[in-house]
Amino acid sequence: MTELWVTSHVLLWLAVVVQSILIVALMRQVGSLLLRVGSIRAFDAGVGPPIGAEAPWLPPLENGRPNGSERAILLAFLSTSCGGCATLIPSINAVASSYAGSLVTFAVGREDESVLRAWAHKHRLRVPFLSAEAAFDEYKVDGTPYVFVIDKDGRVAARGGVNHMEHLESLLRSCSVPVGAGPQEDQEPELFDGAVVTEGVT
Repeated sequence: MTELWVTSHVLLWLAVVVQSILIVALMRQVGSLLLRVGSIRAFDAGVGPPIGAEAPWLPPLENGRPNGSERAILLAFLSTSCGGCATLIPSINAVASSYAGSLVTFAVGREDESVLRAWAHKHRLRVPFLSAEAAFDEYKVDGTPYVFVIDKDGRVAARGGVNHMEHLESLLRSCSVPVGAGPQEDQEPELFDGAVVTEGVT
């Protein structure tokens, strides 16, 4: 009986030690994930036009709005030399699709048109990519990726540095952009065709 008690006691302590090791390993993984993901809210660097100010630059417009629509505008400032910008592209594509009924999404770069076209094709960007050095100057964007949301009245509704889907959606929620009717789930959005627009200023 004593041997059985000692054996069960030893096994219990072994189980406690193994469980402790697993908990420490799990905590390390969770900490690493939190460092990568960071806050679920976009970081407002406090640069560029403030919330409520008139947008200083907009993409080429038709009848005063992109494609003649009354949708809000998302301007994603990207750089081809920015690793975070490349990893953000799937999130930009997803937002453009999910919010298609209420939002027009544009990517904006400062590089040469041919560089942007090749980069957009390589990373399968599915939104119009504008080559617009003037936009970076007007919005005072120094670091990318950085996003501005422009409301239907042409005013800045939200802004912030973004690294993932949660950041993008937090900006859209902050200015009450509703999820719009996008493409059907079984339909693949068309790949960006490389028709980079250059310096489209209103």
